[in-house]
Amino acid sequence: MDMSQRARNEPSIHQAALANLRRGGRRTAMFFGVLFLVIALFTGASMLLASQTVPTPPSPQAAPEGGTSGGPGASSAGQEPSRTRDQALDDTAGAWRKQLVAFLNSATEPTKYDPGRWFPGSAAPHDTLRYTPLNPDDPGKRHKDGTAQVSHTDMSDSDVKAVLHAVSRAGSVLPTSISPVSTSGTNRGWTMFFSVTTKDGKHLKGQADGYSHPQNGTVIERFTYQK
Repeated sequence: MDMSQRARNEPSIHQAALANLRRGGRRTAMFFGVLFLVIALFTGASMLLASQTVPTPPSPQAAPEGGTSGGPGASSAGQEPSRTRDQALDDTAGAWRKQLVAFLNSATEPTKYDPGRWFPGSAAPHDTLRYTPLNPDDPGKRHKDGTAQVSHTDMSDSDVKAVLHAVSRAGSVLPTSISPVSTSGTNRGWTMFFSVTTKDGKHLKGQADGYSHPQNGTVIERFTYQK
């Protein structure tokens, strides 16, 4: 075979390059196919592993017989029993109520509880008490609403006795029965609307105002009953 015939049979440079490009394209396609398969397998394995490691939320436990679980007032072994009246109140309001109970104790039994705790007690010279008189000759400056006002630091023993007699409604009020209806203010100045029961079962409503020293006790500035 002569040289011219051999040249015609052999592929040209352009044909050889095109053939190499086609072979390279197939290899590239195979490479990306394998890469896609690997990514798909990796993604699937990751999702499967994640679904197995997510914790299952705990199922709600049944409430104990005779009560509800987790609700207000629920009790279980080791918990404190039902709260007392003072504990159920706000701590500060409960402290004010205790002072009023002590005040009424002094009013109902002045020989047992020292009235000097209140008159003058911790009062400043300008402090006064507004109360509801029981008798026409009870001491104090009268107001249009029927209340009277006396000075904490300027009362005789007989005046103190008359004021306490009126506050206790002649000793008929039960001191521990006093119950706050609503409260407002701070220790620097507070108001409590209350209800209280007498020994014969009557319910009285009233208002108490005062302020409380951190260490020196409480000063009662008002203890009046509604008409």
